Amino acid sequence: VQQLTAAPSTLLANPRIGERLEEFDPRDVRRIQIGHYEMRYEIVDSTIYLLRLWHTREDR
Repeated sequence: VQQLTAAPSTLLANPRIGERLEEFDPRDVRRIQIGHYEMRYEIVDSTIYLLRLWHTREDR
């Protein structure tokens, strides 16, 4: 849980830290692993949008 609550601060400091997902081109959609969770987010100009957050045991 602590890792999840720290993730927004990490993204604000380093928004391009996540792996870019090419299947969403030309959008800048990325993912990061946070403990047992995966977070997908999109960068638009200077704004970061959280798209999905789920436990990696889920079949997604």
